[in-house]
Amino acid sequence: MATAQKLNLKVDGMTCAHCAHAVEKSLAGVAGITTAQADFASGSVTVEFTGPKPQYETLEPAVRKGGYTLVKEEEAAKRDPAQHAKKEQRRNLWLLIAGVVLVLPVMLPHWLGLHGRGWDWAALALAVTIQATVGLDFYKGAVAGIRNRNLGMDVLVSIGMGAGLLFGAGVVIFKWSLPPGLDKHVYFEAATLLVVFLRLGKYVEAKARGNALGALRSLLELAPEKARVKRGGEVVELHAEEVVKGDICVVNAGGRIPVDGEVAGGESDVDESMLTGEPVPVARKTGDVVRTGTIATNGTLEIKATAVGRDTALANIVQLVEEAQRTK
Repeated sequence: MATAQKLNLKVDGMTCAHCAHAVEKSLAGVAGITTAQADFASGSVTVEFTGPKPQYETLEPAVRKGGYTLVKEEEAAKRDPAQHAKKEQRRNLWLLIAGVVLVLPVMLPHWLGLHGRGWDWAALALAVTIQATVGLDFYKGAVAGIRNRNLGMDVLVSIGMGAGLLFGAGVVIFKWSLPPGLDKHVYFEAATLLVVFLRLGKYVEAKARGNALGALRSLLELAPEKARVKRGGEVVELHAEEVVKGDICVVNAGGRIPVDGEVAGGESDVDESMLTGEPVPVARKTGDVVRTGTIATNGTLEIKATAVGRDTALANIVQLVEEAQRTK
């Protein structure tokens, strides 16, 4: 049996959990792909596949069919998931502010007991504006859900928002004949408040995810970009990505360790609080194991690299947290 492999993708256009599910369903239908997990906040998708690696030309039509855009691999490599999440957070905040500003005039006649055709027409115009801007994502999600035969939350809330709006529009525009006592009720305030509260929920969710991804980014930044490595009898400075297993890295007092490895020479107390939470530095000497991102506090260490780049403990922690975020 072929071993399943993983591929990370970037997809534009996902704004909700239902969008992520639609992308997962579209990609799961591609030959060779066994599972797909999408995170709309970071715009990332992880697929598991067997056999040859799926190509962009194969994946792009499947994603586009669902109404989303697959980002090319070279462009995706330059993207920062934390920045993408912050952008989504700002977008939800501005939509929330717009919703609050627009919903207040809709509520005003209700609070003051003002009735009349003029007020009803004004409320209808504002309600349509709110639904077409602040609530547009929910309607898009509902359409995508119906198209993919997956009736999720967006379908339910869209029915609620749309029913309130259509009922009020029928009363105002077509003067529907209603039972006594209901002739002055248009329910625009209920339909618009629902949109605003839903957008508030979206903003809170986006903020939480953005903070989580920001914390991951901060964790990754603990790994130094440069490493001092013994090459040809002398110590040279290289990018951390250029270090390979078996290299001897030299870390002076105060420096961050660039690899996972075994101490080959020297002694130092190492601050491992970023991994273990232990505030007191731990003495490390020849034969001891040290980890990427920890700090040699008071001595020089020579470290034989046993794991570099994505194979380090720090990179594995980040990967596990990212996978946990994508798992619903």
